[in-house]
Amino acid sequence: MPGNAAVSLLNSLTQLIPQGSNVSNYFEAEDHESQKFLAKIELDKDGRVTDGIHEYTIVDTSLKATFQLFMRAYAELELFSKPIVMVRYATRDPKSRSGQTVSINLTTPPCVGDFLIQSVQIDQIHDESDQLLRGTP
Repeated sequence: MPGNAAVSLLNSLTQLIPQGSNVSNYFEAEDHESQKFLAKIELDKDGRVTDGIHEYTIVDTSLKATFQLFMRAYAELELFSKPIVMVRYATRDPKSRSGQTVSINLTTPPCVGDFLIQSVQIDQIHDESDQLLRGTP
């Protein structure tokens, strides 16, 4: 915004800022719990464990007050801090039903946790007639 303004700094500047430069507010928000969770399940392109940190910059010049920056940053964190993890698997357990919980503990790829079964697709149906067609007594 053009016009006179005052800037209050917590620390002194280490370099000069030319008159007329644009100055933007800056706020950094972190979700350590989410970072720890992602670090457990996430691998980089080389198969190594990551630190779970994903940096994302919001550029919104309409945010002026620290409270506005705080609310916007934590709203973004709330949206993305708990990613949906989906696992598809095959089983021959006829008792698998939507709404049940299945425990998974894999080493390659690493996946550990209890997952809620969202849907079940049946692709093979067997009944007594299968035995008759095979000629089984």
